[in-house]
Amino acid sequence: MRVGNQRPRIELIPDATYSAGDEAIELAALAGLHMDDWQQHVLLGSMGLRPDGRWAASTVGLVLPRQQGKSVVLDARQLAGLFLLNEPLAISSSHEFKTTSESFRRILTLIQETPELDQKVSKVSTSHGNEGIELKNGNRLRFIARSGGSGRGWSATTVYLDEAYSLQNKEMAAMLPTMAANTLHGNTQLWFASSAGMPNSEVLSDLRERGKNPASERLAYFEWSAPDNAASGDLDAAYQANPGLGIRMSLEHVENERDTLGDEEYRRERLGIWAKLGGESVVPAAVWSDARDEDARPGDVVAFAVDVPPGRESTTICSASLLADGRIHFEVVDRREGTSWVATRLTELKERWKPVAVVVDAGSAAGALLPDLQRARIRTQQISLRDYAQACGAFYDTVMQGKASHVGEPVLDAAVDAARQKHIGETAFYWTRKNVVSDISPLVGCTNALFGLQSKAKRASNSMTGRVVVLS
Repeated sequence: MRVGNQRPRIELIPDATYSAGDEAIELAALAGLHMDDWQQHVLLGSMGLRPDGRWAASTVGLVLPRQQGKSVVLDARQLAGLFLLNEPLAISSSHEFKTTSESFRRILTLIQETPELDQKVSKVSTSHGNEGIELKNGNRLRFIARSGGSGRGWSATTVYLDEAYSLQNKEMAAMLPTMAANTLHGNTQLWFASSAGMPNSEVLSDLRERGKNPASERLAYFEWSAPDNAASGDLDAAYQANPGLGIRMSLEHVENERDTLGDEEYRRERLGIWAKLGGESVVPAAVWSDARDEDARPGDVVAFAVDVPPGRESTTICSASLLADGRIHFEVVDRREGTSWVATRLTELKERWKPVAVVVDAGSAAGALLPDLQRARIRTQQISLRDYAQACGAFYDTVMQGKASHVGEPVLDAAVDAARQKHIGETAFYWTRKNVVSDISPLVGCTNALFGLQSKAKRASNSMTGRVVVLS
């Protein structure tokens, strides 16, 4: 009988002298947890030790579709922490209280039904929100639901973050300091476990990018997923993404899901294909395509912006201009290697268009151009991070409301496709890249140009109709 792939599609395991995973697997078997091959593989790879006795992987990521047996891996690792590794305090957290409580009950049952383990327990706390197990030697395992203040004031050696697709930066800010006091002399390990990334899964997405980079240090990463271009009806893709297929779930169940779930949900939940970061807050391809107007030309009220990517390999000049019908037109005006040409080109554009603004982010790589632009007598408007976040929101709103146009330039199309969100607080965001090789300078340039247009042309006269247009 065919079973799902027992090895992940994406994997990173740091070098180790030996693994404590063998002992963890034996302990799990004692407690009645008989692990699948893939589950044992994850434990062995994640629990490798260096010659100095510390974890080869201080961070572990486990990402795969639901109902595969992910909880078995976490249970086995937590049992090992309590009874084999002498971890003074481990914290297990989930996004929801019900998941946290279920994890606690599962571990407690395993211990209570194993006399060799149960006799080592000192006390058990079952009060809601304060579940935990303490051994006679002082080792503790606590279970908490995540929030902005979860875990503050505790000092843990191991932290498990289940349902990591929902992790937000403020929650990480609360959890990570719990390990800080143990990093110098202790042996700490941080676990992320999750199904595929959801819109705005910033923390998990960053972890994935590290997991795909062979140069990442002290990270063990295991991801079962199908390629992004896999067809929903591809059974090979289903077996590739689901190690429990044929063991813990049937092919009939998977086929029923394909018939009942929406295609997007099926692809994420069963094929492990990540949703684009940003979800509704990143410009959908169809909406961006609808804004394409190959006959559009820049309006008379125009602002320019200059952007340089972090690698400084090129420079992009973009424009945002007001059209007669009230739309905002975005273009990549010029884009070349290096930066030496920018002042001369902007001088030409300034004479031709009389722009209302030339925007440069002084805090970015483009800030190095400011001395050249000053010598060329090009007056620039600078933009703060707060201004930039507002401009990103304004760009998004303009496009989503059907008030934008562009001519379909490949470099701008690619930048919009590669853009993701980095949130500031609850609602504000700015553009970030989906990976280190993506160049979103054309989008950043257009966004900054829109800021210049809106801030300098609050009341712009439309020369074709004579009416006054107010830019919001």
